[in-house]
Amino acid sequence: MNGLYICFEFDINNEKNTSNGIGKKIYNQVDTFKKYGYKMTFINPYIENNINQSSLFNRILRRFPFYGHFIKLKINPNNVLQADFIYIRKNWFIDYDLIHLLLIIKRINPNLKILMEIPTYPYDHEIMKKSMYPLLIKDKIFRCKLKKYVDRIVTYSNDKWIFGIKTININNAISVDDEIITKKKVNNQKIIECIAVSNLGFWHGYDRVIEGLHNYISNGGTRKIIFHVVGEGLELKKLKELTKKYSLSDYVFFHGKLFGEELNKLYSSSQIGFDSLGRHRSKVYYNSSLKSKEYLCKGVLIVSSVNSELDKDNTFDYILKIKSDDSPVDFNEIIKFYDSKLGNKNLNNILEEMINYAKNNFDFYKSFKPIIEYLENVKCI
Repeated sequence: MNGLYICFEFDINNEKNTSNGIGKKIYNQVDTFKKYGYKMTFINPYIENNINQSSLFNRILRRFPFYGHFIKLKINPNNVLQADFIYIRKNWFIDYDLIHLLLIIKRINPNLKILMEIPTYPYDHEIMKKSMYPLLIKDKIFRCKLKKYVDRIVTYSNDKWIFGIKTININNAISVDDEIITKKKVNNQKIIECIAVSNLGFWHGYDRVIEGLHNYISNGGTRKIIFHVVGEGLELKKLKELTKKYSLSDYVFFHGKLFGEELNKLYSSSQIGFDSLGRHRSKVYYNSSLKSKEYLCKGVLIVSSVNSELDKDNTFDYILKIKSDDSPVDFNEIIKFYDSKLGNKNLNNILEEMINYAKNNFDFYKSFKPIIEYLENVKCI
């Protein structure tokens, strides 16, 4: 079976794009299709049409009502004719240019199946700037037309239908062998090191951590808590201001973007990993978080406020669920969780256990099985 993978954000043929978390994920998805025996072709329609979507000029123009009507994306007919299916990663916001591309694809090859992955759903409340509202308005207009062309939506949510299209529900996945660290630093029981790695959106809710740390220290907490913030984003300024406000510079450290060995060194000394703590702010109440899978490979206990597939497994007890609201994190609860799961235990034994759990449950090959089953079934019809 031949597949065509379409992505508007990255070019996995460019090695620099695969060092980014999302770029790496797209590369692994294409590779997973190949492991199932499919012949895959990857294209970025904007690159194919020599359109620089990252330029300031195009970012401004895209907000105008009829911008997408003037792009008229073209696609190599041979790529479409040779494909049995197309897998599309939803672009930033849906516009006419995507709908027009789908129309052209179906005209060239009416029999192929089109699957579209929506990485986060619902996403309407993830708007972070007023300047993004024109994009959302256009998205709401044009996403209603998807059901004319798209056969299945691939989602990490529990939704069975999205935009009037039946879904394929999968778990977010990682390439476990690429993510694992081999050794944990022996932990000092008097110091608990926490880490959060993200692009720092308001839905990550890390202000709750800083507020909670302030409360714990102000109320005479005796254990030293360190909070490592890795990444950049719109919330970074707010988090730094909170840290300064509460004089927590000896407890909260901002590292910017880290990759590879630098990041793994920080992971090796950390025991607690904060997943999203503010998904309720974007009206998302179930999230197959990619970050929690990465934390498994790093041997850090997971703290989260959003429901996920980890809640469904009663045998997995390395996650602490906290309130899904804006209340400060209760560090007495964190410490109790830490002591009950780690205490004097060998961290490297726990690391091995968590890595094995990730391999058995969240490897790309296993995660993609529902997609493969669908494609194999429609092939037989």
